[in-house]
Amino acid sequence: MQVSALDLFRQIMDDEKALPKTKPYDDLRKLVTYILREFVKVTKTRPLIMIEAFFPRRRGEVKRLGERKYADSEDGRARAS
Repeated sequence: MQVSALDLFRQIMDDEKALPKTKPYDDLRKLVTYILREFVKVTKTRPLIMIEAFFPRRRGEVKRLGERKYADSEDGRARAS
């Protein structure tokens, strides 16, 4: 999750009372609440996830890391993550 998404969620929750009381908006509130709670739970076991939120990796970087890890494991040199 990126900081921009967290900021968007904060804005939604700040304006919660101004949102219409219809089902789609109620579902949105529930979804945002769920995502934020799960994110907080993860930070308890993976505190570095906060750094990942501020400095997300691009898809290409993640793909290269995955390819390198896969190639290393084929050579019998599996890397510790």
